[in-house]
Amino acid sequence: AASNDHVETMKLWLAKGADIKRADSDGYPALNWAAEHGQVDAARYLLANGAELDLPVNSGATPFISACIHGRVDVARFLLESGADIEKRDRNG
Repeated sequence: AASNDHVETMKLWLAKGADIKRADSDGYPALNWAAEHGQVDAARYLLANGAELDLPVNSGATPFISACIHGRVDVARFLLESGADIEKRDRNG
């Protein structure tokens, strides 16, 4: 849902008790999926509802790093404005 900007679906999942910080089987929390796919509205919703801004995936990439790697400028800007730590590094430095 996060990677496709389906905010209404995320609202339903959270209402049913989904853990917004939990990673999927690939090790990605929802905010990282939103960032990687350029979904600003989903990222905004997730952060407003408790997602961790700098939570890394298995590779060490934070949502900000994922947005940058995939050229998602709008999401990267939003994450920076929200306080993303630009000093964090993934396993590639």
